[in-house]
Amino acid sequence: MNPNTILYEQTVPLNISIKTRYKTNVTIEILVDNLFIEEWNDFYSYDKYYHSCQPSFCSYEIQQRRNSISILTEIIGIYSGLTIIIRFLIPNLVRLIRRRQRHVQVTTTFDRLNILFQLCKTKLLELNLFRNRSTDYHTVRKQLISTRSYLITFILILSLCILYTSLTNKLITVKFQFKDLKQYEQLYNKYPNTLTCSCNELSIKYEEFIQLTPIYHEICSSDFVQQEWIDYLSVKANINDRNFQATGSFQFQSVRSLCRLIEETVDFSLTQLYSTIFVSNQLISRDLFQNRIDNTVDLFIKSTEQRFKHIFQTIRELFHGSAVLTTHQTNWEYDILLNKLNEYVY
Repeated sequence: MNPNTILYEQTVPLNISIKTRYKTNVTIEILVDNLFIEEWNDFYSYDKYYHSCQPSFCSYEIQQRRNSISILTEIIGIYSGLTIIIRFLIPNLVRLIRRRQRHVQVTTTFDRLNILFQLCKTKLLELNLFRNRSTDYHTVRKQLISTRSYLITFILILSLCILYTSLTNKLITVKFQFKDLKQYEQLYNKYPNTLTCSCNELSIKYEEFIQLTPIYHEICSSDFVQQEWIDYLSVKANINDRNFQATGSFQFQSVRSLCRLIEETVDFSLTQLYSTIFVSNQLISRDLFQNRIDNTVDLFIKSTEQRFKHIFQTIRELFHGSAVLTTHQTNWEYDILLNKLNEYVY
């Protein structure tokens, strides 16, 4: 039996039962635009990323009620500051008001307070925190008013400070030594907004935790791009024929070249991706890690497709500009014409 006949009978057609995202009548143009790729098998490991990050210490913040010692400490600090400020402010304020009273006889708040305090016990009325050696009636009266204003202002401000201090929570930062990934995820579920873990390795290559594998269309691994099939069509071809058998070998060679060029382009892009540095000074959560990797993979696929389209378009323009002629005259035609004298014109 003729070897070519045997080869023809042994050639396996494309398997129509294989799941594919392309239609059965898909064109080469569509396949090229999608890099002959059926799908991408992507694998990325958060565990490997965690071990590459090598976190050792973490911290998180919690809100805690202030204890009595903390409140007492803050009150003492507030008291010291208020004593200095009010002792300086009240006497000067009273002095200014009394000067104005000499010109305008109007009943003021200090006068009403003075009447109110006159009803209190004598000892309280005679309390004078600003006493000096002066026995002048107006001076002593001014000192008494300053004392009462000081006490009222001090008690009011101190009460507000105590109320605010007792009601507000204190933010506490807890630092601890890291153990394993399980501990991190437990704490992250409990403190998702405040938990931070510093990485010992700030820059990590993608190849350490991600793996991408393209699944190409069946045509790129079929018998139709093998040299035996191309040679079989070449034997049957005639350079002057205009049928598929004459040009088929060149068309399948083109498909094989496209498949190889695409595979080389994808392999080169993957090499670049794996050598790219993933930079992060903090250990990120599993969800954020997955989102970042998904975005990176999507961007990688789109950029690889655009890169090949640019290369392919450059090759087409180069051949078109060079006016390359095919052997089987598929892009040109040689005509022989007769003129009026029945002479051949080429």
